[in-house]
Amino acid sequence: MNVVALLPFLLTSLYQKPTPLAEIPFRVGEAAIIVDAEINGHKMSLLFDTGFAGYADVDTSIDIGKVDGEAGIIDFVRASTVGTVTLKSMKIGGFPIKLDPDAYAYSHGVGDLTFTNGVHADGLLGLAPFLDYVTEINFEKRKIYLYPSTYDISHIRGDGKRLFTTRMLPEGLRSIQLEARVGSKPDDRLVLALDTGNAFFLATHKDSLQRIGVWGDAEGKYTRSNQIASGSVKTFFVRVTDSTIFGVPVKDSVWDVMDLPSSNAIDDGTVGYEFLKNFNITFDFLRRRVIFDNFNGQTGNEMRGDVGMTAVWSSLDKEVVIVAVSPDSPAAKAGIQKGDHLLSIDDTDFTGAIGFIRLRNILQGPVGSKVNLATSRNGNYRRCTVTREFLVNNLLSPSGG
Repeated sequence: MNVVALLPFLLTSLYQKPTPLAEIPFRVGEAAIIVDAEINGHKMSLLFDTGFAGYADVDTSIDIGKVDGEAGIIDFVRASTVGTVTLKSMKIGGFPIKLDPDAYAYSHGVGDLTFTNGVHADGLLGLAPFLDYVTEINFEKRKIYLYPSTYDISHIRGDGKRLFTTRMLPEGLRSIQLEARVGSKPDDRLVLALDTGNAFFLATHKDSLQRIGVWGDAEGKYTRSNQIASGSVKTFFVRVTDSTIFGVPVKDSVWDVMDLPSSNAIDDGTVGYEFLKNFNITFDFLRRRVIFDNFNGQTGNEMRGDVGMTAVWSSLDKEVVIVAVSPDSPAAKAGIQKGDHLLSIDDTDFTGAIGFIRLRNILQGPVGSKVNLATSRNGNYRRCTVTREFLVNNLLSPSGG
């Protein structure tokens, strides 16, 4: 028998996936994974957030039981304490989840996730329910597969082209902390969480980039205001070339860099949906392994043009309000100012609420494309046409200089 001829078959058999314990379908919003769940007998839809270590964070509009405790919770830049409810039962996609004896769900106002993501969501689904399984997030089929812990993925080796394998870092007991690099120096490492709850490509902090020597003393020219769970934060769009994210080479990408330090000392930020959506991701907490299957061949994000302003829906004014205008941007040159009301973009009239991510996507488009804006200031209506430009800060050097 020709063993060499049989080798591909033997390798396929060795790495063949077992029958999953559960297949959990998910829906997608603007940049979010939404799954059906049931907590303490109450059905709901939750946004799957692997950057959140807990079981769930349910909005107070759903009564999952009496608040009987409290616990700390953090986002990118702030920490707070909120109420908790003891978990008695939990199902995800109809599959019953084994709970720790002291398991609880957070219960507080998590913000209007439905409004933000364009699809109904009653709260967040965290990482804790998946720690006892080998879990695959399959973006290609829009399903989450749960495999038994006996499924050993540690023997699978990447090919450096489509399949990439990496180890979880020791930082963080209930988070998937992995390595990213800009440059080749030993100290060029960033510790970043795998975070499906981050709608953007990669979010990090200016002080983290300063630490590894790829952000000089110069202030970024183009700024934005990003909306996170605890509020708004000044942010730079930064173009990064020749980076490696979770073992995957990325030739060109744009990162969101926040002008505030991290809320914890464990990591430097998170890698989000816009990167992760290009992969089928399998992770195993027991063996500390993660596999990235780059099924669509894409790794970077789209280099999009922008007008240089940040706008958000104001529930107080019942209008879209411009909260930041970047200096020297097309919006600034057109005379648009912070505090102006944005009435329409091209044929889209803002007569009702619109989410932040959706609004950001509408404002962006191909570099060189024109966009018609209608604004008002102190009741005075005005129109202008601006041309989208590539408004990113080229502050990073792959050599660390």
